[in-house]
Amino acid sequence: MVIGGTGIGESGAQFVSHMGIVSKLHCKIWQKDFVKLPTDIIDTIFRDLELLFRWDRTAHTDKEILMHMSSMHRTWRGVLKKRNIVDRNKTNRSHQSMPYRKGRKSHYQLKDDFVS
Repeated sequence: MVIGGTGIGESGAQFVSHMGIVSKLHCKIWQKDFVKLPTDIIDTIFRDLELLFRWDRTAHTDKEILMHMSSMHRTWRGVLKKRNIVDRNKTNRSHQSMPYRKGRKSHYQLKDDFVS
């Protein structure tokens, strides 16, 4: 059972997990909203989900599932974007170097030297 996008019980958690796998399998990274997907892709998604799980398919349940999958997909895209930014920042920091050339000085003296 899925309530408010959270899997309740053993089968609910498995369903939400499998829903994420199916969404990554059938949709491109640039896809923003699952509700606007072509009907053939939506039918394929539901077919894959129904192989393991059975539920009464109505327009309301389809809409709820697609909305939840859109939310999961947006979260996944955000995580990938943050990971790419972190990797880019790591490589940029690795190119920056400022060797220390002032000898034995306290942090306060160094701060004053860099300011002036």
